[in-house]
Amino acid sequence: MSCTSTYLSTVAETKCPLYIATNSLNPVADPSFSIYLQTFPCIFFLSDSTSRLTPLDELINPYDQVPLKEFLILVLDTMVLLRLLSRMEALLGIYEGRAVKAVLGI
Repeated sequence: MSCTSTYLSTVAETKCPLYIATNSLNPVADPSFSIYLQTFPCIFFLSDSTSRLTPLDELINPYDQVPLKEFLILVLDTMVLLRLLSRMEALLGIYEGRAVKAVLGI
């Protein structure tokens, strides 16, 4: 997925979309999310990529025949968060380097 917005914000400049984990079936139409949709240019929900999740429908625990998709969605949300944290750490390192250069005048 990529951000197609031309609005310049911290989110767009860093090419880091905002991912919101929610149980809402249609978050774009959900009034609870309207303020976020109006404020941030690049928001993605899990429901935006449901076609990519269909392979998870086939995963069943062989011991008790419980479908695993709902558990794996939590893992997916965690993976998105960890990727965001690693990108933020990299960006903070860049900004720290700029601050050090500014203080040293280099």
